[in-house]
Amino acid sequence: APFQKELAIGALAPNGVNYIDHQLVSRLNINEDYLYSEIKRKTAEIKEQEKKFGIPLFNQRVINRIILIDDGIATGATVLAAIKYLKSQIPSALEGGSKELIKIILVTPVIATDVHKLIQSEVDSIIALEISNDFVAVGQFYREFDQASDETVINILKKNKKQ
Repeated sequence: APFQKELAIGALAPNGVNYIDHQLVSRLNINEDYLYSEIKRKTAEIKEQEKKFGIPLFNQRVINRIILIDDGIATGATVLAAIKYLKSQIPSALEGGSKELIKIILVTPVIATDVHKLIQSEVDSIIALEISNDFVAVGQFYREFDQASDETVINILKKNKKQ
């Protein structure tokens, strides 16, 4: 949101997949110019990250389970975009298998109660340590809530690509 950068009004994923919380956008009276400029900016950022990280999501092998991990889910926008993106990518990873055989499991330390209800129908299972009615921001549930640097992410991806 324009006045609070931590408040997700939507989220984007590669290949143009997105989730916009239109009710929240309307409630906060966010104008379309802001929304479209953010979509354009974030789309460019995603393309840059794809180049930087350079590791395909699916390794062209048959999989039966996707575990999606989030450090905390306040509005659900980011995770809903991720789920939508994963579902759009499943057929190309199957090599002739059945889409229904792939289970998506969402794992998070904390999730807002209303978002938990919203997301339940989108995944096969949600594993959460806490489902909170008093959710303001993800950071409130952590002593330290620093973002991982791109370099850290790249190193983890490279290390695990070899396995």
